[in-house]
Amino acid sequence: MLKNSLHFSENLNTILSSIRKHRLPQLYVIIDEYDNFANQLVLSHKTELYEALTGDDSFLKPFFKTLKEGRKNGSIANVFITGVLPITWDDLASGFNIADFLTLDPDFECMLGFTQSEVDQLLDDIYHDYDIDPGSRKEVGTVIKNHYNGYHFVDPSGEALYNSTILMFFLKWFIKKREIPENLTDLNLRTDLSWVKRITGKNPEKTKEVPEAIFSKVNENFYRTTFFELCSRHISKWFTWNMERSYPKGLTDLEFVGKYNEKFANLRMVIEFKYFSNAKFKAFKCKMDDFQMQENDAKQLKQYIDDIQKEWPKATIEPYLIYYFGNQGFKVFSMV
Repeated sequence: MLKNSLHFSENLNTILSSIRKHRLPQLYVIIDEYDNFANQLVLSHKTELYEALTGDDSFLKPFFKTLKEGRKNGSIANVFITGVLPITWDDLASGFNIADFLTLDPDFECMLGFTQSEVDQLLDDIYHDYDIDPGSRKEVGTVIKNHYNGYHFVDPSGEALYNSTILMFFLKWFIKKREIPENLTDLNLRTDLSWVKRITGKNPEKTKEVPEAIFSKVNENFYRTTFFELCSRHISKWFTWNMERSYPKGLTDLEFVGKYNEKFANLRMVIEFKYFSNAKFKAFKCKMDDFQMQENDAKQLKQYIDDIQKEWPKATIEPYLIYYFGNQGFKVFSMV
């Protein structure tokens, strides 16, 4: 491997020497997804091969050292590198320690996604260029904002950015099918637990501790997210969802939004989750079947309904309260 890595670096050195000797224009080097090989090796559990490829006798460190030298002697004007995982960069730092990290530079924050104005312009262009019925424009914009907007890389109080990859997945589907995709995230983008273990240095033999830690405590959020996960798997053909959507009177727990082109169009089901531990439920001094809807909870849900109705006057709204009682069970109340 050492022989091959030296040969690779020698070829690059030859190119850079020729640039200097003949006073050719400086070279601009662009490396896209520099960590792609690492992602594949991590996902396939080939740790030994990963360590071999990032070791001192691999082609990577000599290659980046050559880039560093070329930048120093003027044969390389600049180098631009993109990637996702920090693990490879940490392993190569000694070979290329002159880089400036732009990810956390406020001046470049908007490079990492789409701004709201850019998304609005994209949608306007799509509806115009593909002659799509403008009646769905507001709903499509709301779905996109609720599911893809909200990334902050530097300033948490600044403008939130849209994830460009999953946004483009949505828009391509929408252009082709003229409808909201059944799965709002490309299933090919699911994160593998191997990534998390590699980044955190998790011992593979202790992987079972991860789900144990997740389920060691149960609360309202656990039930809400589990409920959402099951619904998104089985009825996403007809609905999209809002989780903790902000309204003047607070945040809704979960909203079912009927897709405009399906049979539940204009239907919005609003669900409020309430959780009582076994100890807290015991204080009510009643059986689960005899438990009654709490007045404050009903009042809170009614306020959300009023806000939603103002924003979507033509929508049919069905509100529900779901109470969970420790590990004993649940009870659903309809306010229709």
